[in-house]
Amino acid sequence: MTDVIRARTLSDLIGAVPAMFGFHPEDSLVALCLDGSPRRVGFRLRADLPPAVHAAAVAESLVGHLVAQQPEAVVLLAYASDDREARPAVDALTARLEGAGVPVADAARFDGDRYYSYSCDDARCCPPAGVPCDVAGSAALAEAVFRGQEILPDRAALARRFEPEPGPVREAVARASGAVLTALARSVAGPGDPQRDLRTLRRGLDRVTPVLDATLAQTDDHVALTVEDRAALAVWTSLVVVRDVAWTRITRRTADRSLELWRQVAVAAPAEFEAPAMTLAAFAAWLSGDGAQSQCALDRVHAVAPHYSMARLVQSALSGGLDPRAWVGLATEDVLRAVPGLS
Repeated sequence: MTDVIRARTLSDLIGAVPAMFGFHPEDSLVALCLDGSPRRVGFRLRADLPPAVHAAAVAESLVGHLVAQQPEAVVLLAYASDDREARPAVDALTARLEGAGVPVADAARFDGDRYYSYSCDDARCCPPAGVPCDVAGSAALAEAVFRGQEILPDRAALARRFEPEPGPVREAVARASGAVLTALARSVAGPGDPQRDLRTLRRGLDRVTPVLDATLAQTDDHVALTVEDRAALAVWTSLVVVRDVAWTRITRRTADRSLELWRQVAVAAPAEFEAPAMTLAAFAAWLSGDGAQSQCALDRVHAVAPHYSMARLVQSALSGGLDPRAWVGLATEDVLRAVPGLS
């Protein structure tokens, strides 16, 4: 989400959280890193709210990701109906952040209707009965929806966006994928390896790159791929060089559109061709700063291809809290040079 959302109060910030993650958190611990003047939300993460007995361990697992961002401060929000699990989780993470020299600017529990401050005991602004917070009526949320952002009811709904798409479209893509696979096999010279066969790789690149370049050059919010294009992108990216050239097309400028493009390919692809497209979607989500969607995509890759190497790289970046701004990009020329005679 690159658009500016202004939050002057903690209620405003809580109202903006669903737009930051793309869904309404439930039973969650949310951390928002703040930087600059005026303060801006940068890196953010969400974890399932742990049982109180595991609060210290979860805090220990999360604090490194936050400290690595070198934020000026962090806001902690626990989404829970009561304090039994919320308070221990917030207190444990607060202690570890402050022990690492990172101040906690605000901490609170939100129960869906009110927030209860853990960092302010002034009853005039933060009464024990809580502060009303109407997320549904949030101006920030309304702005996000107006811009066309889909806000899902919970993380489970977000994860379902990355599950196989049932119905006639997926069946049609499966049929078209068979034809593409036949064409790929026929292009290989003799008993050669399609991953290194120059004619095959050139044929794949000639089919894939024009679709990517045309789709990513568009400026509207809608991504629409034909059945034939979904099948071609799914099958040809099973070749590592073709996949990596597609990877070079994912930049900070194209990340949001790339996420939707590769999600559409992946959810319609036959299972054996799902991992490359889904991993490209995961990378695009990470590069756009959307860790929630990136993790959902990676979870799906793990289900169908648990040892897929590119997915492990993206998972390392996500789990390690690597700032997407540190990504310098891939050059198409460097990818092509990996196969002698291709560049």
